[in-house]
Amino acid sequence: MRLIKRLEKLIAQNQWWKAKQPVVVAVSTGVDSMVLLDLLKNLSTNRPEIIVAHFNHQLRTQSQTEERFIRKYCHDQQLQLQVGHWDSQDLTTGLEEKARQARYRFFAQVMKKSGAHVLLTAHHQNDQAETVLMKLTRSGNLHEVEGIATVRSFADGQLIRPLLSVSKDELSRYADLKNLQWYEDETNRQNDVFRNRIRNEILPTLKDDNRQVVKHLADFGQQLREQERLLDKLVTEKIKAAPSLLVKKDQVQICPKQLDLDLGLILNWMIRQLQSGQVISTKQLQAVEKLLKNARKPQGKIDLGNQIEIKKEYELLKVKKIQNEIKNRPGIPPFMVVLNHWYTSELGNQFGVFQRSEIPNESVNRKSSFWLTKQQLPLSVRSSNATDRLVLKNGNGKKARRILIDKKISNERRNLVQTLVTNEEQPLALIGIQESFSPRRVGVEEYILLTKRGV
Repeated sequence: MRLIKRLEKLIAQNQWWKAKQPVVVAVSTGVDSMVLLDLLKNLSTNRPEIIVAHFNHQLRTQSQTEERFIRKYCHDQQLQLQVGHWDSQDLTTGLEEKARQARYRFFAQVMKKSGAHVLLTAHHQNDQAETVLMKLTRSGNLHEVEGIATVRSFADGQLIRPLLSVSKDELSRYADLKNLQWYEDETNRQNDVFRNRIRNEILPTLKDDNRQVVKHLADFGQQLREQERLLDKLVTEKIKAAPSLLVKKDQVQICPKQLDLDLGLILNWMIRQLQSGQVISTKQLQAVEKLLKNARKPQGKIDLGNQIEIKKEYELLKVKKIQNEIKNRPGIPPFMVVLNHWYTSELGNQFGVFQRSEIPNESVNRKSSFWLTKQQLPLSVRSSNATDRLVLKNGNGKKARRILIDKKISNERRNLVQTLVTNEEQPLALIGIQESFSPRRVGVEEYILLTKRGV
């Protein structure tokens, strides 16, 4: 049949899997997933080892009938089956999203248990068209309107939607021709859900004017996704050339002034690096632009939701996962400084206090001399206080708080700054940031503070 041949061609072209490779198939018992399952069973080439995954949300009376059906079907067809159940715990809000999250957690568990790296779902052309219409209605943001991806990363493998170019009508005709049994979720006819209103009211009205509207909308979504892919490639090349770029697992930072790019492109690229699935809205983007332009506010932050936060720290823009941020860090334990020995500061620098005869032959970033009496030893390191005062070369004093502001040290990093002090608690240096001026004195010994970047 033509639909089977189309699927075989797609599998071969994209090398989605090889023959006998384990593949998890999400089956709800609706017409779409039952057609997908039947197509896979009848592949003449690259037929995988099929693991059926059925998730019973236990929200409808019919759910029990559907579970019994798929259990008998898989037994009769000698197919592996994994069934999951969900306890909604009397949720009254966000039910649809919570159910989706539970469903996909179950699919990931089935993949891990079966050793599969592919999950198949039966999303089709009409789903694509509905998604594009929903996004267009809710947002004018280009990055939020792109259609469903045919392939995306999921768990330890990929989620593939092989029927995304196939219309609902084609799937229904195939089901009728093969005399497949399937169940319709009666809630799909209820128009209290936005997607259902699009499916049951808006799209049929549009089809009265143009029978190809579903295909056109689906094609638009795919083309927009392809344009986004090409744009992302160009944006990536520019951003990676910026000297201020720093990418970590839980944080991305950059100086936007170094880039001749739209702020929205920069932010969406940064967010994608955290693999959170978050997209910045037009309203949130406007808030970030306002924050960056506010010269009176050198630091600030905006919560994007989904545990993602945007922070302005002077010239830097950061996107980070909130759950990994260090908040209200307890005081750093003080310690006595052993001379002629390297230490690592909380900011990641290496430092040490050396006698002139013991200075190592190494490249350093900062070097300062202090002329100290024996009574001022031993030296120690402790957490910095805002009131710590260093002596400047002109003889004036300057508090640590003012120094950190002038040096544009972020609030987050200020909690990590350490002060080198004498035995009499006289501040000598904010390690790696600023040293107190110490004039040469006769009859006292010189001690040299060296600081270098961490390895």
